[in-house]
Amino acid sequence: MALSKRKTEVDEKMLDALINKGSVTEMPATPTPDLKVPAKEELVDNSKLIFVQLRIDPQTLQEIDRNVKSRPGKLSRHTWIMEAIAEKLTRIQE
Repeated sequence: MALSKRKTEVDEKMLDALINKGSVTEMPATPTPDLKVPAKEELVDNSKLIFVQLRIDPQTLQEIDRNVKSRPGKLSRHTWIMEAIAEKLTRIQE
């Protein structure tokens, strides 16, 4: 089967029309969530997880990783950090 040579010329008008056409996406049926921070008195729905980014210095991260590896069994860094947060919250409540 013979292959045809690719077209190297570009029709500028067609290219501009394509770029300026844009695109249309369907809007989701569900409304967007309200992103306001809940007041202290409001209860947080524990069934939903909220994504949080954490900035941490390299030395602290290395120390966390050493502690993760020293624990028996397989333990993720995420689990170790979540346990540390839970321990801290418990201590504060006492």
